[in-house]
Amino acid sequence: MLKDIKSSDGIQLLDLQGQVVAPGEAGQQLRLTVPIIGLNGIEYQAICYYLQKNTLYRERFRLNDKGNPWDDQFLDKIPAVDKIIGLSFYSPQNGMVEYQMIASENACNFTSMGKASSRVHYGLE
Repeated sequence: MLKDIKSSDGIQLLDLQGQVVAPGEAGQQLRLTVPIIGLNGIEYQAICYYLQKNTLYRERFRLNDKGNPWDDQFLDKIPAVDKIIGLSFYSPQNGMVEYQMIASENACNFTSMGKASSRVHYGLE
């Protein structure tokens, strides 16, 4: 997840229904826009992290148009971590994400917290 955040050039925090949260509020989903340099030039992918049935998922989409999420092309959905009972994301400033993930194993809870920032500008556009 941290590698994806550092590779991104756009970060959105979303609520459980997939709506963008207001600045200063925590979200339960993370959506990153990541540029990929390929044979045909620069393409963009959306990489999403969210919790579903106590599993953290990483889902990717090819973005045909960065400004229009309705024409995104699904690529894959991978379960990343299981036994997760809590997940939240917070963005204290543009390009930075703080996360908190709570796992449960044998009636014990374990919390993982961290933060990462995206690159400021690729100079690709």
